[in-house]
Amino acid sequence: MKKKADWVKEQRVFFDNLVDKEKENEDNWKNDFLNPSIFIRRRDEDFLKFGMGNCLKDGKFLTKNLSILDVGSGRGDLTLFLLQKGFKVSALDISKKSLEVLEKRVTKLGLSRGLKKIIFGTLEDNIDKIRNSFDYVVCYNFLHHVSDIEGTIDLMGKAAKPGGSIVFIEPNGKYPLWRFYRSESFFQWEYEKGTLNCFKRNFENILRRKEFKEFEILPICFFPARVINRFPNLTRILDDILRRTFFSSFSTGIMGKAKKPI
Repeated sequence: MKKKADWVKEQRVFFDNLVDKEKENEDNWKNDFLNPSIFIRRRDEDFLKFGMGNCLKDGKFLTKNLSILDVGSGRGDLTLFLLQKGFKVSALDISKKSLEVLEKRVTKLGLSRGLKKIIFGTLEDNIDKIRNSFDYVVCYNFLHHVSDIEGTIDLMGKAAKPGGSIVFIEPNGKYPLWRFYRSESFFQWEYEKGTLNCFKRNFENILRRKEFKEFEILPICFFPARVINRFPNLTRILDDILRRTFFSSFSTGIMGKAKKPI
């Protein structure tokens, strides 16, 4: 078993190297962000409605007095989306290079006014500074990269205000094709293997032990992105059907939300 500090160091090196590796593609990010695929657009909008639906009124989100912490923000996929929607967001990540890219992207999009803080380090390193500070503590595909999912969810709750919420999206560890991807050279399983710990029952047990309230875990996306992009209406219908059946355990991803006690 690796020590937590060693785990964090390896993850930091991995994501710093990923930034360097993908520098040549950085010119394309703005077009990709402003013109997302059907899969990305559906995922983002579903995440927002699922996790922050109580802020929705007459089809618009009431963002004025809400504060959000994006944990494991990386280069800003979720942070930028939330800023674009008018939310006030702080971003936290262990990769300094990723945060530098995020800050540049925010500036290029003219969204700097909504970006409140950029926080370097782990949640554990920073929790005393941000305890009870945010209405929502959110993350995209972050929890399967940590060495201690339960401890991290507990820290997310501590960063939320009393009565605030945590919201997350993760790959579903019960999705059968992960076993296939483990053998593929393009899929760096050493850094993704935490996926196997991300499934509905495990999250429900963790949230129950940590005494969160009103928690819900929802299966999402039963088809690969390329299939959703090609057949958006059909896959939406099939997703809604499969979610109500035995196959709900085998979705590609899951969304979760929970409320911190007042």
